[in-house]
Amino acid sequence: MTTTRTRHGVPLLDIAQRAEMRPELLDVIEYRKSGLSVNWIVGCPLDCGYCVRHLFDNFEMKVPRALMDDEQAADLLTGHRYFRPHVTPIQLLNRATDPMLPRVKQHTLNMLKLQVPARRARLPARPPRREARHPGRTVMTHAVIVDAVRTPSWKGKPGGQLSGVQPATLLSHMLRALVERNDATIIERL
Repeated sequence: MTTTRTRHGVPLLDIAQRAEMRPELLDVIEYRKSGLSVNWIVGCPLDCGYCVRHLFDNFEMKVPRALMDDEQAADLLTGHRYFRPHVTPIQLLNRATDPMLPRVKQHTLNMLKLQVPARRARLPARPPRREARHPGRTVMTHAVIVDAVRTPSWKGKPGGQLSGVQPATLLSHMLRALVERNDATIIERL
């Protein structure tokens, strides 16, 4: 039996596998108050304590699998009734997998590439450069995302595990993990 794979190698879920999943997990585009969430890949080998996969009964799904290919997911996103170019915040793979897993990262980057040409063609005129407004300041004109680290994303409750931890401490752990997982010599500024 052969397994159908996406262009970047993540196996596609077949009809029988999809039938066993909760319907909410099959919704690739999810409207949230903070924007649109795009989740076309499910499954993660990590057992993060703050993971929300248990809410979708797929915590045991350890191998990332795709519901569809990247292009189909991009088409669903741009065709969604709440999508507005240059306005709608987009969250990629924040519900059922880690977007920076080695097998998933290419899909995350590909989705960003699929969005850039269409957005760039419709961009409004660029505002004046920051250097002109603030002479002598160093300006970062390009950002490159090389990795991501998840942090707890909900409000802590009094007496909870993280209630005594200062936000700066949580941030320092996250930054340290990013530096450890990547080549620190290429990092100019965090």
